[in-house]
Amino acid sequence: MMVILLSNCIFKDIGLVKRIIDMIFECSPRHTISSDQIRKILSIEGLDSEYKEKCKVILEKETNFLIFKNKIEVVSGSPSVGQVSFDNLNEKIFLNKSIVIVENSINDVRFLKYILSVCGKQKIIEKIDIYWEVSSNGGCGQIPGLTELKANIVGSNRVFVLHDSDRLYPQQNLSKTHTNIVHMCRQVNVAYHTLKKREPENYILDKVLHSVFPMDEKYKEAWSSLTNAQKSHYDYKIGFRSKSASDEVYDGLFNSLSDSQKTILKNGFGEDISELAFSSDLITEITESDIDNHCGSMMSEFKKIAESIELLL
Repeated sequence: MMVILLSNCIFKDIGLVKRIIDMIFECSPRHTISSDQIRKILSIEGLDSEYKEKCKVILEKETNFLIFKNKIEVVSGSPSVGQVSFDNLNEKIFLNKSIVIVENSINDVRFLKYILSVCGKQKIIEKIDIYWEVSSNGGCGQIPGLTELKANIVGSNRVFVLHDSDRLYPQQNLSKTHTNIVHMCRQVNVAYHTLKKREPENYILDKVLHSVFPMDEKYKEAWSSLTNAQKSHYDYKIGFRSKSASDEVYDGLFNSLSDSQKTILKNGFGEDISELAFSSDLITEITESDIDNHCGSMMSEFKKIAESIELLL
C-alpha cells in the first residue's frame, strides 16, 4: 500500500530501524521499503542476521504487480507534510487501510469497480478490503465530517472522496451540501472528485441499460432522442415524477422533448437501476472504445478517478 521511507534520524537509532522492519515484515505484503533503503539497512554495522534475512524477504516479496505510488517518511520527532512520527506509525499506517469515501457504500462500490475495470485496474479491484476500503456515513451531507475524521485517523494522503454533483443541468452551481464537501477536502488536504454528470447512474451505457431495462420501440425512440447533456442530468431512478421535464429547475434542458417523449420518460428506470446495471455481466465487457462511443469525455474522467485511487496504494 505504501513505501515507507526512513529518515536520517531513524537510521541513527538501530533499535527504531529494527522495530520498523518488524512492523513491515508482519504486515507483508501491504507495505514495503524502497530497495535503496533496504540496501542501506543491510549495510548497517552490527545488524543481526535475523533482520538481514527479514530485509531480504521484504526486498524480494511479491506485490502482485501493484506499483506502490504512495510514500511516507518516518521521523523520530514532530512530522511535517509527507511524514509520520515513529510513535504514530503503527496507528496511522499499519493498522488502517486507505479509504475512498462515497455517498452510498453499496451502490457506489459497484460504480468504482466499473470505473477500475474499464481502466484496466483489475489488480486494484482485487485488493479492495485488503489495501483499501470504501467508506460511507449514509449520505452526501455526512461526507465532510467523515472526511475530517478519516483524514485524522489514517492521514490526508490516504483518503480520496468521490461525490455526486447532483446538477440538474450542466452549468448549475453545486449546492451548499456539495460545496461543503469540496471545502472540507481542501481544508484537510484530501484529494476529491466531483462527478461531472449528475450521479453514478448517468454513467450507465445504453447497451447495459437496454439489457437490464427492456424497452419497446417507442421507448427506445424517446430515449435515443436525448442528447448527451440530457442523459447526463436525467434522473435515471425516478425520471420526471418529482419535477416535470418543463420545470424551470432544469433551465430549459429538456425543452426540446415532445410531450409524448416526456410522458414516456416520466417514470425513469426504477430505484434499483444502479444495482441492476452495475451488477450486470455486461459491465466487465465494457471497453474504452465503448465509453468513447457513448460519451467522449467519460473516459478521461474515469482515468482521473482510477489514478486517484491508485495513488492511495
